[in-house]
Amino acid sequence: SHVPKVEPNPYSIPKASAGAAIAFIIDDAGHSEEKLKRYTSLAMPLTIAVLPDLEETEQCASRVVKDGKELILHQPMQAENLSVNPGPGAITPGMSLGEIKSVVRKNLEQLGTGVKGLNNHEGSLITEDIIRVGTVLDVAVEKNIYFLVNNLTYK
Repeated sequence: SHVPKVEPNPYSIPKASAGAAIAFIIDDAGHSEEKLKRYTSLAMPLTIAVLPDLEETEQCASRVVKDGKELILHQPMQAENLSVNPGPGAITPGMSLGEIKSVVRKNLEQLGTGVKGLNNHEGSLITEDIIRVGTVLDVAVEKNIYFLVNNLTYK
């Protein structure tokens, strides 16, 4: 008898041992919805971090949700290297705590509904400041979303 050949699933992910998990996060979305489709069309779970205040921010955020991927805000923050411009919608060291909250809320609102969390874009100067990063965490708690910090060390 003829046994049909079964093609392997390229996205077949083996079961994790001891509760291990892996998450794929694509940063820096917001520039082009067309280019973003390369990722949102993949048949696997992904999180897409969208930058605020770019030409296609809203379209990209909408595409992420429409295509069933997890949407988070890629929140720009000042790096320790002050010559690095984190881009529009950034948290900078001269901001008051109220201004930081206002910027994060505005950026989250720009992405629309469906935002599950946020992470930092650049940001070492801010994430290493326990008061300022704590202020970002306050907004995350207020909005019931998570904050995934890419670099966190306190001096």
